[in-house]
Amino acid sequence: MLAVILLAGLGVFIYWWWEWRGMRGMSPIARAYARLERYIPMIGIRTSPQQTPSERAQTIVRELPLAEPPINAITRLYSSERYGRPAREADRAAA
Repeated sequence: MLAVILLAGLGVFIYWWWEWRGMRGMSPIARAYARLERYIPMIGIRTSPQQTPSERAQTIVRELPLAEPPINAITRLYSSERYGRPAREADRAAA
């Protein structure tokens, strides 16, 4: 029984370590994109570091067409957060 508890604890620790390593301080959107980048190679889809987030999304959607809505949503939000103007600048530009 102790071995089962230890193995379960080890499994939880490994999952926690895999999910959260390097993600401290990231926004929820950046974490979602990081997870996408982390898990896609595990199912055999390869993207290039030279690709933009939109190009990576297109590569993934070609292989997984049913995943298009969430892939595009995560990529669009990430690109906006990462490369868009900060909120203060956007507010000033609108005024």
